[in-house]
Amino acid sequence: MGCGGTRSIQCFLRGDWGESFYYNPLFFLAALTAVILYMIFTINALRPHYHPLHIRIKRYQIILLAVFAVVFLVVRNTPWYQAILY
Repeated sequence: MGCGGTRSIQCFLRGDWGESFYYNPLFFLAALTAVILYMIFTINALRPHYHPLHIRIKRYQIILLAVFAVVFLVVRNTPWYQAILY
């Protein structure tokens, strides 16, 4: 069936969000964020006076996101992670 990320996306697309979060919380949060942003951009584009949204991502935000992702990936592969989350 694949890795935790693949299983997470499959469950997310089926609407089984709890199981999706169980398999890979980071993938689940990324997918949820993508869906929400897509909805915001779509609603904004359908307005009579369309003004593109300008989202500015600063360098420190990218660095924080990368550090968070690396820490998550390391912690997720430790034995005590299973005991904490599950």
